Amino acid sequence: MNTVAGSITFKGEIRGDIVLDKLITEVGGGLYSVFLYGETEISTSKDVLEDFRKSIHGEIISYDISISTEDKLELFHFDKDSTDGDYVLKSVEGASVNFEDVLEQESGQAGVVAVREAEESSKFGNRVIKVDSIK
Repeated sequence: MNTVAGSITFKGEIRGDIVLDKLITEVGGGLYSVFLYGETEISTSKDVLEDFRKSIHGEIISYDISISTEDKLELFHFDKDSTDGDYVLKSVEGASVNFEDVLEQESGQAGVVAVREAEESSKFGNRVIKVDSIK
């Protein structure tokens, strides 16, 4: 099993079942942000995006997906019944930033669902670390 976490912003409506755990936030004007997380048989972030595309009727505006086959990723136990909060994304980047330090700092913080590597930092050349929370 692989683990995945990330967000997809789309315009339209959900028409099928999304297998991963999720928090859907209406941004306004028919625009939605969906935070996805959990375990999956899917093995690439591209395939996660394509699977999501099959579940909506509309246009994907942007996405930010990390999957354990491509990135360092740690999911934390989270009470799925309390997903009525706000999704918060924090990006951490700097010359000396590394995954293990951010993971140690963020693990155990209230509402933190995932700590994950993302794209390469254009400023520092290392990976941006993202912290996904529901608060």
